[in-house]
Amino acid sequence: MTKFTFNPLKTCKLRTAGLNSVKGAMFGMTRKNKNGTPRAHQGIDLATDEGYRLYAVEDSKVIDIDKGLSGYGWTVTLQLNCPHKKELHNKFAFYAHLDRVDVAEGTII
Repeated sequence: MTKFTFNPLKTCKLRTAGLNSVKGAMFGMTRKNKNGTPRAHQGIDLATDEGYRLYAVEDSKVIDIDKGLSGYGWTVTLQLNCPHKKELHNKFAFYAHLDRVDVAEGTII
């Protein structure tokens, strides 16, 4: 498993609000469909206090900012720029459920 250079939050704790268990906030086959069958969760959900600043997990470029219509709220997508970590080449980080966004598309962070 890849370890990122930076933590996105000062204290990283899994989000549990609205989930059946803390396991549902983890990556993998951790969520359930309405009929009870397992389904994939493609990330990890971290919780923080409202208004707390979050950070990029690696040197990146902001490639998309969106006010999602699918329940994600404000989102930011980063294209990771980590030449020293080949396993992260052409990878992305997706931040969702944000209350505001203080960067612009195209920003190198």
